Amino acid sequence: MTSNTDHTPGPWTCDGIEVYGSGIQVASIFPAVTADEEMMVEANANLIAAAPELLAALQDLVPRCMPHCAMGCSRAMDAIALATGGAA
Repeated sequence: MTSNTDHTPGPWTCDGIEVYGSGIQVASIFPAVTADEEMMVEANANLIAAAPELLAALQDLVPRCMPHCAMGCSRAMDAIALATGGAA
C-alpha cells in the first residue's frame, strides 16, 4: 500500500523545537512559556519528527492486517488518508 508522497522524505530529526528532514527544516514548534508547556512542546516535536516512519509503518501494515482486523485497519487507513491529504 506504500504510495508516493510529496512530503520531505524521512527520517526526520528533532532538535529542540525544530524538526529537520533531508537537511531542511520541515517544522518549528512555538516555544514554551511554562515548564508544563516545555514538556508538551518537546513531545509535539518528537511526534512530528516520527511522522514519516509512522506513515510508512501504517502503509506497510494495512495490507497485512486487513484480512484479520478490519476495524483496526480502518482506523489505520483513516490516519493514512489524513497524513496524505485524502479524505478520512
